Amino acid sequence: MKVKEYYRDYITVDDALNLKRNDVRENYKEYVNSAAVQLLGLLDFDKHFIKAKGTKVYDEDGKEYIDF
Repeated sequence: MKVKEYYRDYITVDDALNLKRNDVRENYKEYVNSAAVQLLGLLDFDKHFIKAKGTKVYDEDGKEYIDF
């Protein structure tokens, strides 16, 4: 088995960093814990943060949060 064949089903770091919120949910639901996806979605705790500056983080919609 060649190394490339072994890793063919994996995504790259760049691909992972470019996933949208719904893509992350679907992957987490399929491969990790579907109940946690549902709970985090209901509580709106499944934000996809794309930027940080100082004590503030920003989600993909541009909304600002304080990072404690």
